[in-house]
Order: sequence, then structure tokens, then C-alpha cells
Amino acid sequence: MSSNANTFSEDTEGLVPIYRALLLGYTKVVETLLEAMECSEKGKAWIVRPEVGGDLTAAAIETLPDGKVLYSADLVQRVAKFEACRLQNSRSLLHHWAEKDYAVVFSRSCEMGLHDAEGSFDMKDKNGSTPLDCAIRAGSIGTMLRKTKPVIATKRSLL
Repeated sequence: MSSNANTFSEDTEGLVPIYRALLLGYTKVVETLLEAMECSEKGKAWIVRPEVGGDLTAAAIETLPDGKVLYSADLVQRVAKFEACRLQNSRSLLHHWAEKDYAVVFSRSCEMGLHDAEGSFDMKDKNGSTPLDCAIRAGSIGTMLRKTKPVIATKRSLL
């Protein structure tokens, strides 16, 4: 990868290149971009925009409709840790997933043992809200009842 490539450049939707690569299933591209982001000085200071918080990890976690897993548990763990450390307002991945009704992502994260990266149910953001508070406010019934709303299917329209 070119040493002057900007792995944090955002498109018109506010998404960085690794997000599109995750959605498209480009494992080698995801690995290359993530490594560059992890090693970059810019990566240490980069903050995930609130409206796309949790989406990188969600895209990495989900399976295809036929149940096929796109990414190894190790790669998903790396994406989750990278993103979780760069969320704003004391929010966790769980806060974002609850607000967006990403129940299937939450279920998969539990299966994969991502507890260290995803946050806890009683963690409060800067407004004093837990992930369940966020789900209730957003009307995220799937999260509260643990039904599903796939990320890949709803985000494919961005491609």
C-alpha cells in the first residue's frame, strides 16, 4: 500500500475505505487497510463519526444470508477493538447497535466472545444512558426482543 494513501478519507456518506471493503467481502483489502490504520499516527487520533458508530464492526461480524462467514474471528476482533477505542461520547459498540436495532450483530458478537470490545449493558454514555436506554429511545424493538435486522442487507444500497 502506498505510504501516502489516506486510509481515513471519507466519502460523501462519511464512510472510510475499510467500510466499503467490509461490505463487499474483500478480505485481503480489509486486512491491508486495517493494518495501515492500526499503524498510522492518524489512526491513533481518528474518531468515528457518531452516525456511523458501530458500523465497521457490524459489517465485519455479520454473515451472508446463506450463513457464510466472511471474516475470521481474529480479524473481527481487531476491527472491533480498533473501532471501540475510537467512539465518541463514552459510547460503546452496544450503544450504537442498540440505537440502530442491530440485534443480529449483538448476537453474533456474543457468540464470538467480543465482550471486551463491545462494552457492557450497564455502561453509561456521557448522557447517563445505557445501551438499553438507547434502544428504547430509538424504538429498536429487535434489540430489546433480540430479533434481527441485518446490516449488510440494509447497507448494500450504499454501494
